[in-house]
Amino acid sequence: MSELDEKWLTLVKEWEDSGQTQAEFCRQKDVKKVTFGYWRNKFIASGEVESKATKSTRLGSDAPSGFIPFNITSSTNNTEIDNGIIEIQLPHGITLRIPVDARAS
Repeated sequence: MSELDEKWLTLVKEWEDSGQTQAEFCRQKDVKKVTFGYWRNKFIASGEVESKATKSTRLGSDAPSGFIPFNITSSTNNTEIDNGIIEIQLPHGITLRIPVDARAS
């Protein structure tokens, strides 16, 4: 491994332990976020570091994943939900619509 590779690997591992966002860490270390991302992805691809998704899977369901679990309950006494739609408003004006056809249990 070259000296440059070692420098970036050290930075990537330091960021993982910092608890900071990439943007915060890069500002503090005075490095470009896009360059940091390039090196991080390179080390993930080579197996030098794990992605957060891989760590979450390995550590189990208690590890933070970025997903928020939720349950859907019927607001009526009807036990069937026919042709319903779950609508999720995302940032930047994006709306996700998911058709639902399920029986409540």
